[in-house]
Amino acid sequence: MIALFAFLSALALSYAGTRLLLARPPRNGFVDVPNARSSHDRPKPRYGGIAIVSAFILVFAGLCIARPEFRTLLPVLGGVAVLFGIGLMDDWRGVGVGARFIAQGAAAAMAIASGLVIDQIGLPVAGTVQLGVLAVPVTALVIVASINFYNFIDGIDGLAAGSAFIAAAFLAIVGFMVGQPVLAVVFLAVAGAAIGFLQFNFPPSRLFMGDSGSTFFGYVFACLAIAGNRARPEIPLFVPLLLLSSLYLDAALTIVNRLMKNEKVLQPHRTHYYQRLLQIGLNHKQVTLLEYLVTILLGASALLYVRAGQWFAPFLAVTWVLAFTLSILKIRGLERGDRLIWERRTLFVVATDLMAIALAFMGAYFVRMNFQFTEVEGRAVLRVLPIVVIVRSACFFKFGLYRSMWRYTTTNDVVRVIKAVTVGSGIILAAVVLLYRFVAFPRSLFVLEYFLLISFILGVRFSTRLFHEIGRESQGGEVRRYAVIGSGDAAERAAREINARGPGHGVVCFVDDDAATIGLSIHGVPVEGPGDRLADIAGRHRLDVLVYALEGAGEAAAARWVDRARGARLPIDAVSGGLDSALPDAIAMDRVALALGRRTNVSARALGGLHGRKVLVTHGGGPFAGALVAGLRHAGALPLLQVDTGHPGVGDVAFCAGALHENAAQFVRGFMPDVVIHVLDIEPSGAINDEDSGWNRVVRDSEALARAVWSARPGCRIVVASLWNATRPGDRAAAVAAVMETMVLARAGTESLAVLRLPRVLTSPVLAATRESAGAFDLLESEAVRQLLELAAGGFRGIYVPAAAREFPLALARAALRGSDIIPASAATPGRLALFASEHIDECGVDGVRRVLGPLFPATYPFRRWGEEGPVESSPAARAEWLRAVGEQLDQPSARGERVLD
Repeated sequence: MIALFAFLSALALSYAGTRLLLARPPRNGFVDVPNARSSHDRPKPRYGGIAIVSAFILVFAGLCIARPEFRTLLPVLGGVAVLFGIGLMDDWRGVGVGARFIAQGAAAAMAIASGLVIDQIGLPVAGTVQLGVLAVPVTALVIVASINFYNFIDGIDGLAAGSAFIAAAFLAIVGFMVGQPVLAVVFLAVAGAAIGFLQFNFPPSRLFMGDSGSTFFGYVFACLAIAGNRARPEIPLFVPLLLLSSLYLDAALTIVNRLMKNEKVLQPHRTHYYQRLLQIGLNHKQVTLLEYLVTILLGASALLYVRAGQWFAPFLAVTWVLAFTLSILKIRGLERGDRLIWERRTLFVVATDLMAIALAFMGAYFVRMNFQFTEVEGRAVLRVLPIVVIVRSACFFKFGLYRSMWRYTTTNDVVRVIKAVTVGSGIILAAVVLLYRFVAFPRSLFVLEYFLLISFILGVRFSTRLFHEIGRESQGGEVRRYAVIGSGDAAERAAREINARGPGHGVVCFVDDDAATIGLSIHGVPVEGPGDRLADIAGRHRLDVLVYALEGAGEAAAARWVDRARGARLPIDAVSGGLDSALPDAIAMDRVALALGRRTNVSARALGGLHGRKVLVTHGGGPFAGALVAGLRHAGALPLLQVDTGHPGVGDVAFCAGALHENAAQFVRGFMPDVVIHVLDIEPSGAINDEDSGWNRVVRDSEALARAVWSARPGCRIVVASLWNATRPGDRAAAVAAVMETMVLARAGTESLAVLRLPRVLTSPVLAATRESAGAFDLLESEAVRQLLELAAGGFRGIYVPAAAREFPLALARAALRGSDIIPASAATPGRLALFASEHIDECGVDGVRRVLGPLFPATYPFRRWGEEGPVESSPAARAEWLRAVGEQLDQPSARGERVLD
């Protein structure tokens, strides 16, 4: 209980003290300004040692008060106080080298005076060496060297604090193992103080610990190591040296190298090996985590040494000397331009796997025999080791383990490794039974070896992948923060692609409506939801952009997410960043709308007024059928498409087939719609019989629909989507449209009938077509659908036109879809929406549209009479005369009105 108290108290005090320092920093000094040798690029405070040392002193003082046995280490606080004072002055204003060495000598003298002297050293295999008269000088040298070595390695974010935590934690475990709980508890206090500060020092850091913190760690580790060496039962001095060997070896080799080059040892430099790793392209987090991994492996080795006895030490020493030597050689090779992985990659992979095979087999033997080498079993294991290596290597080659790239390790590689190890185990067992009758072999040996080998092989491969992915993680403040819409396989693939773009991009959350996934995480990234809370989610995660990754959700779901994204003021991006054929039409059109400065989201009026309503859409929905159906489903309506013949080709929407002027009454009575959206293409197609087909499609179909609604469904709303495209006043098609508007407005028998004249509308099929077009457009289909739904939901009557129409070329829309951020203002010019000379426009209170006022509405004579009595089934001659008269009436100039819509 006291051990847990010491660790948690130190952690809490260090964490709280660091937060307090960051909230109220000292007014002067304590700032590390970067220079040519610095590893950071902007000024950062360096007073973190205040929180670390204060936390340790408070916890240690409490331990001394509560338990008398801790008071034997009380003199250590004197040296801590001296080093903390001189370190604090150095962090504040800077202190000369001479003053620092005097303070370090004084701290070492205090420790020696209290009895912390290395009088003997227990060496593995060699036995105990008595130092005699050299005891005091060696002790002073060890303490001063430890202080400076630890200060030297405090050069990049998180290295000193994280390594101190790992080393202290392992030393605490060693203390409990050998029966030294006092030292173990003090080590836990050191670990707690380190990890509490590490929250703010891990890359990218917010502050440094400074000399006041780094010299503290070096001094405490030295003093506690000496105390453990003098204790009975002892903690051999070899153990803390082994744990800190990667850090101290870096400092020692750097000093030796500089001495050999006749350089000033105490002059600041950037030649430490961790600094050289930064210079060859690794980032702070990669180097720091590499050092953590090495320290953890050293800690595991120390535990094995304590557990296994002295004969295990030579094996560890040889292994780590070889590993350190190869690492140093590789760093020097990288500085010469070599690759990270050795040039002969296959040889390197084979050598690594051979080492893993041997370590797994021998490790399983040592674990099984309680880390003792026994004569009979040991000889049997060594005898079969060549067979194991050969069989394992052959199986690895057969299953392709030498051809895979470790940085892209996936679950497929896991399956291949398991297959290779399983087949190899079967062959090895058969060979052992046939050759040696399984005599002298522990039965559990091959089971342990099986699992150890799988762990080693997969551990190396996944560690390599993790190492490369760490280099791509988002760092610093200049990061584009993404949220992926969805939580399935497509979302996971999208997240990997985004994170692979580099350090400036990062997925911070997934967003989904599926209650079963909300609250879970994918690769450590949380799944948020539902989508209705997108604005709140965006604020909490400081999102910059959304990425749509819902497979098979349909256009209605895409339209719903477009509205949510607009409400949260976020763009929706494609994963590929270009023209993605898998991108829903609603998302693609929304990207274009954003780039062109258009407003396309469905209004609250449409969402409320159409929810649960049955909507009949005529003529298959026209060129924007998909967007119209998606908008209706997004609003909660139930759409039914009428088509003249065949299937409409719009998803799984219900439809009815047959000519409208012949079956209008049947369709209305059968479906009993609440709303009818009547889609008409006014522009002639150029066919031979276009005059007759245009009259039938525009006039006869519309008159029949209006009459059917009046008789069977008088409360039904009608919205006519009149697609003028390039039609202009004076054209015959414009006169036909005027006749249609006159008739439906007079004969519909409903107070809710609106005609929306639409100019040239860019639709998703046109945008996605591979053939380039020189055409220009005034509206996007999403804008047209928004205006139609607004009129359909509100119960309005009259003729309407879009409130704003700006012409833009198709090439501009394609550029916007491909992700162009800058749309030149000159590329979009004011468009002209054709109005008859006798008409003018006025505000109407409907968002996005304006009302057209003139002789057609409110109807004046003779349009009122023509609308009520005009013969629909007229002869071609009578029809031509009718159209001529309509044209003459509409061509009379209006005394008021705006005819150009900007």
